[in-house]
Amino acid sequence: MRILFSAIATHGHCYPLLPLAAAAREAGHEVVVATGGELRSAVHAAGAEFAEAGVPVFDAFDAIVARDDLATPDDLPSGQRDRVVRRLFGGVLPRRFVPDVRGILRSRRFDLVVYETGNPGAALAASLEGTPAVCHGFGRELAGVFATALDEPLRELAEELGVALPTGVSGALGNTYLDIFPPSLQDPGVLALPNRIGIRSVPFAEPGELPGVVTAKQRDRPLVYLTLGTAFGSAEVLRTTAGALAEFDVDLLVAAGPRVRAEDIGELPGHVTVASWFPQAHLIPRLDLVVHHGGAGTTLAALASGVPQLFLPQGADQFDNAASVVAAGAGSRILPEDHSGESVAAAVKGLLGDRGTVTAARSLAAEIAAAPGPSSVVDRLSEMFG
Repeated sequence: MRILFSAIATHGHCYPLLPLAAAAREAGHEVVVATGGELRSAVHAAGAEFAEAGVPVFDAFDAIVARDDLATPDDLPSGQRDRVVRRLFGGVLPRRFVPDVRGILRSRRFDLVVYETGNPGAALAASLEGTPAVCHGFGRELAGVFATALDEPLRELAEELGVALPTGVSGALGNTYLDIFPPSLQDPGVLALPNRIGIRSVPFAEPGELPGVVTAKQRDRPLVYLTLGTAFGSAEVLRTTAGALAEFDVDLLVAAGPRVRAEDIGELPGHVTVASWFPQAHLIPRLDLVVHHGGAGTTLAALASGVPQLFLPQGADQFDNAASVVAAGAGSRILPEDHSGESVAAAVKGLLGDRGTVTAARSLAAEIAAAPGPSSVVDRLSEMFG
């Protein structure tokens, strides 16, 4: 088969697609990934052909904020941020992806389009070109406000394009849904979808070196990792959290991310390593604790490795991801209004070495490991659409 994968140009949306794309290529299928230029190297690392599509997400977000004369993006009140996100994912991004993906589909005959939930423009383009499409989840997004928020603007766009959408869009647009979230944590409504296919979540990272403290043959203290991901960086949250974590007898790695300068986190003791980025998929299996924002990619990577988690949710689907893991006993969370050095210290003290949390995390890792892998799902898609 010739398969076109498509994702918006953010790591959290594109990376979950790439293990399936790599498995399809290894099975002998022709694979193209359509996304933004900033992810070209990641696509190539997965062994796939790159095709440029869409617009840089942060540029589009900032343009909406500037056009509406709102506060700066990082200072937007939650209500305004929700409206901007709705316009971004339900209007601005799909309007750009529709013509871009249609152009790629017309360039050669594709048998299938696999798009991630945040990129419905690729699904609309596939419908217009008569190409079957499958929706690939990136987390628990269908259970939260993300999918429902897109319903109205997507229906308006679909009507404008002459595409009929089924009742209850729910982000998958009625297409087969590849669900990477463990069933025990997934919303019952998503599990009941008639066209749901479970698939193992496989963490992906571009090649990169790990610090010596990670690769050392012997470590005499816990290894802790702090990140707020690639979209919700906050120097203040990182600074406060890192300061509290540095008081523990641990080796600490802090990923500043693309929106925070490492120097803005402040001076920290020698057992703390700060960098803009670490190859997270290779790092997380070596950790004793992950302290993070609750993005789906980091959440699933920690779950797959059986690592306890402390959530500091900042927005989007992060609150829902955190709630599901905490309810399963595999971590704790601190809401924004409760975040402080003291609350972080108390939560970490309760998590480090806690046997109950470790047992729950390892149970979820076993559940993920038992799910069908990308190769078997490729075979199933080949039977369905080949």
